[in-house]
Amino acid sequence: MKQLPNTRWIALGEALSWLEDRGIQESAIFEAARDERGEMRGAKQRGGNPEHPIAAKYFNTPRRACGSGRDTLEIGNEVDQDTFLTARRDGSEHPVWYSVQVLRKGLVTLGTYEGVGNGIDPFAEASWNLDQALIWFAGRSAAAVADASDAAGGIGKRRLTWVLYAGSYYDHDAVQREFLSHLERGTISVRTETNEFVEPSWFQHAAVHITGEPFAASLQRIDLDGERHETTGGGAIVRRHVRSFNARFDPRQLRTLWPVPPEQKPFAETPYDNPEEPLISFADAVRWRMCDLINESGRAEANEHDNAQKEIERLCRNQTLCLWGYHRSQPDELVAIPWPKMGKLKFSVVGGQPETELENERGSRPYGHAWTERGPIDEWTGLCLKKTEIIEAFTRGAAKPATAHYVETGAPGRPSASHLILAEFERRAKVGDAHQSVAAEARHLEPTLMVCGQRTSAPPLKAGRIENVIRENHRRWKIDHQEAVMAAAGVRPRN
Repeated sequence: MKQLPNTRWIALGEALSWLEDRGIQESAIFEAARDERGEMRGAKQRGGNPEHPIAAKYFNTPRRACGSGRDTLEIGNEVDQDTFLTARRDGSEHPVWYSVQVLRKGLVTLGTYEGVGNGIDPFAEASWNLDQALIWFAGRSAAAVADASDAAGGIGKRRLTWVLYAGSYYDHDAVQREFLSHLERGTISVRTETNEFVEPSWFQHAAVHITGEPFAASLQRIDLDGERHETTGGGAIVRRHVRSFNARFDPRQLRTLWPVPPEQKPFAETPYDNPEEPLISFADAVRWRMCDLINESGRAEANEHDNAQKEIERLCRNQTLCLWGYHRSQPDELVAIPWPKMGKLKFSVVGGQPETELENERGSRPYGHAWTERGPIDEWTGLCLKKTEIIEAFTRGAAKPATAHYVETGAPGRPSASHLILAEFERRAKVGDAHQSVAAEARHLEPTLMVCGQRTSAPPLKAGRIENVIRENHRRWKIDHQEAVMAAAGVRPRN
């Protein structure tokens, strides 16, 4: 879904697009302004000062947004002809506003349904709908569960839903798949609206279905029934039955199974904390990197969280970082995830806490987990990385002066970072970390150069150029390395 810019006032056209992406019609924002649940401001003439407040009574008459950017307000199409003609003759009664802006606070309340459940105690309700159950399962937010209640009083009796709550922060598929697994095992009891118990076997082929409007969640399964009979070409007629029901859940059971975790910081650790512990969870690493990106760009958390996760995933896939985890077939053994598997895995920072005695003592906290969507099942939990590798990948050269260092290449006036690449390669070769393939080694060194390039005047080099820089040194190292291996094995080289 679209994200709002992190500014106090939002252009009307951008606000309308954001609301429509959530299934909310244009008229809702005008109704909110009329009822003083949202503020707008604009210019009285084209190109004028856009900071004049627009009175709530202005919206007593239907309005519409127009103009190329949908940031101009004029009388709506729904008014009668006499009112419309009067507005055209006398602009003072129905003025046109230009460059209209909406106050972000009221807009967020309208678009996310925050606060529509004020006054509702979700744990005093007889049962919860599926949206409430998923919100509690993922976020443990009692206020959000109240906003998703069937009794919530949003515009048109609209309420918060799981999809709107999750946004881009939660992995929808991962949360829904994990929730359904609890239904299949019978961990969570489910009843119909008529209070009939639903057997766990019903959920073996079920899925969470999201309606187009207003994005409410329901449980659905598709059954195929076939009867074979004589036809010209032979075969069977198959009937497709879509079965669904309005699932109801016990709030007290869900709170017992997933209690509210104790108060904690947004993320527990950075690579510099707790030096006696060499590993940091994948979720904490993503949060730490996200905070750095926010400080650099000034963008909102929702924008930079995905960027931070993708950056760490990229460094894992190009073998700069080694990702560790617990495979589902070996839940008690922490192992490095093989690099060939990295490209097939999908990652999430939600859940993933390993089922070990130490982790159970620590209490519930996110680690991150990975899985394959196609092919053989391959699932990993307890994802973590080495703190030293994280620091090296993201802060290499941070202790150096911030000013650029100019280096010479032999070409007048053209700087180069080739000597930095060669120095890093020689260091890796000396400790035995270099790759046997020159192409693989160049790919490993490319992000190293990107970090170095931030503190030098040298232009960044791509992997293909790095291959040419290190090729001769790599060839000599490979020969020496092979001879050393053969000598250690007692094999004499051929003449």
